Amino acid sequence: MMIALFDIDGCCADSSERHKHLKTDEDLYFSLHHTDKPIEQGVLIYGLLMDVPKLRKVFITGRGAEQRETTELLLAEMFPDCEYELLMRATGDRRPAEIVKRELMELNDIDPDDVLIAFDDDADVIAMYRSLGITAYQTADQGY
Repeated sequence: MMIALFDIDGCCADSSERHKHLKTDEDLYFSLHHTDKPIEQGVLIYGLLMDVPKLRKVFITGRGAEQRETTELLLAEMFPDCEYELLMRATGDRRPAEIVKRELMELNDIDPDDVLIAFDDDADVIAMYRSLGITAYQTADQGY
């Protein structure tokens, strides 16, 4: 089965309002999930891929597991009635996203040869995907 890898922030969700506080006030950062807004273009493209049968849809995000509930609510709002997996970094894991995402791929049996397409806003993640032979698209310039 082919796989599509989707990032969230900077791809289908604009979380720029809360990201302004990430380095200065983590409590405020975590309390502002309600300010995340859908990015229309990302939701449209992802939505088209959600309708492809026999495609394993995987959200692989740098968001920590402590954000699972609000992330699941946001994805359910953007992609109602769609089936997908949500892979998140462990709470407190501050390693670079490209390391975390590669590890999440390995832990969840995602073979790079099976990945049809990947989306991310992080240039380092895109470079990691491409180093594995994955067709990857950068959706923004380190946007949120």
